[in-house]
Amino acid sequence: RYADIAAAFGCHAERVDRLEDVGSAMERAFASGKPAMVEIMVDADVVHPVTASMLGQIAEGSSDVMIPYYENIPAEAT
Repeated sequence: RYADIAAAFGCHAERVDRLEDVGSAMERAFASGKPAMVEIMVDADVVHPVTASMLGQIAEGSSDVMIPYYENIPAEAT
């Protein structure tokens, strides 16, 4: 998780998985007085168009794992 990595560097870091929690997480981040990282994971199906263009399309129902900047890895290989 990205938030764990940011915390290891001394940043205020948290992961948010509910849309209604984003605002309060951002308030805590700004109030921390430190560099901050809020990992927002509210919809697993949303992928930024730039990320999708780097990867190409993964067929619906495919077992491939989407990892930006790397070739797609079949799930059975992980």
